[in-house]
Amino acid sequence: MALGTLQGSNSSAMNNIAKPGCQPRCGNITVPYPFGIGKDTGCSLDDIFYLTCNSTNETSKLYLRSGNIEVFNISDSELRTFSDIASRCYDESGNHVHQPLYLVYLHVVIAPQQS
Repeated sequence: MALGTLQGSNSSAMNNIAKPGCQPRCGNITVPYPFGIGKDTGCSLDDIFYLTCNSTNETSKLYLRSGNIEVFNISDSELRTFSDIASRCYDESGNHVHQPLYLVYLHVVIAPQQS
């Protein structure tokens, strides 16, 4: 499982307030602008910042874009995610060797394009 962080370039733009008229939360996670729930809803700054809220069976989970990377926290300057990392390791003879799954911390920066 990997832990990733997306940091916005301008923390003053992120003040834990959703864009007016947009869904402000998914489960227990507040979704501040420039992030927004839903593609092409006008709630996020652009397609890089949209999130998907999947509500099923009494639980709601927030995902980065429409993928399978789950978001577990958003602060004024970070979006934190969990993601599985898969690997297959082989010995010198080409035989598959079982390796434990490691927790990896990823730091990724996604910032709006500056003009």
